[in-house]
Amino acid sequence: MSQYGLSGALARLAVDCILMISEPVPDGGGGIKRSWTDGTVFSAAISNDISTEMRIAAANGVKSTFTVAAHKDLPIKADGYFKRISDGIFFRVSSSPADMITPGIAPLQHKQFSAERLEVLPK
Repeated sequence: MSQYGLSGALARLAVDCILMISEPVPDGGGGIKRSWTDGTVFSAAISNDISTEMRIAAANGVKSTFTVAAHKDLPIKADGYFKRISDGIFFRVSSSPADMITPGIAPLQHKQFSAERLEVLPK
């Protein structure tokens, strides 16, 4: 288990993920592109948002949205990227993980955030 594992009931739902680290590199034409490397491995419980609102949004072209629960100390921020190791699917964090952290006295220490599924990482 990584240092950013989940406990309790969330541990039974967790899958292994890895943070994706972006670094700017010259593109050879005077511009910059992103180079991606693997970062920290962590556990996360990922569920598809199937609310009525999301179904309506999906019918209007909005990407699939997921709710993610991860260890509260995981260093991930809004607009961060991670990959689900089991199938190689990428996700972009679309909400602020700092907004949904359990209080220190809670038995399950985690943060919750929204993420959208991506086919590839941005260049």
